[in-house]
Amino acid sequence: MLLESVAEQQRPIPQSWLYRFADRSPFAYSRGAEFIRYRDRARWALVRDDQLFSMRSGACLAYRVGDVYFDAASDEPLYYSPSSSALLEPW
Repeated sequence: MLLESVAEQQRPIPQSWLYRFADRSPFAYSRGAEFIRYRDRARWALVRDDQLFSMRSGACLAYRVGDVYFDAASDEPLYYSPSSSALLEPW
């Protein structure tokens, strides 16, 4: 029973990825409700109610419809989450 508890605590947090629409390159990955920028591993954004909020300013960066995040100001597609079968970890 103790071993099951330890194993449960050590399970990695599921991650999802955001890819840029412009060049289809990986941009950020999630850890819980936070997105970490892939380039420099900095905490970049927080997801709340299908919206991305800047960790620095708190401003809404984008909103999600399905697997796509659209720019909050221009409504242009910025990022998408690839299906798990198409996901390639860029490490």
